[in-house]
Amino acid sequence: MKSLELLVERIILSSRWILVVFYLGLVAALAVYALSFGYKFRRSPGTSSSTTKRT
Repeated sequence: MKSLELLVERIILSSRWILVVFYLGLVAALAVYALSFGYKFRRSPGTSSSTTKRT
């Protein structure tokens, strides 16, 4: 019974490393998405000061 408990404990503790890889992938995808949004936001028409009319 003790060996089964140790096996379950090892599986649970080692599964954390699988989650680390998963979360790092999510962080990388979010960073790419944020950079893409920032680039598109900067390049969108009507946001630069040179296109606005001053009267």
